Amino acid sequence: MQTKDQLIKNPHFKKLENLNKQIRISDVISVLVAQSTQLIDMVNKNQTEVNRLKKEQDKLKEVA
Repeated sequence: MQTKDQLIKNPHFKKLENLNKQIRISDVISVLVAQSTQLIDMVNKNQTEVNRLKKEQDKLKEVA
């Protein structure tokens, strides 16, 4: 059985460690992209509502 130091120096261990880090980073990127997409959707919906309210406000100003 290998000692901890021998295991850490093992090139296969380093490759596995590297792959694990890549997977964790990919997971974080996926979450961030999903959150960003949700934020963009929110902004677009808000902008649509702002535009609708501005039109309504303009119509009310014409009447007043």
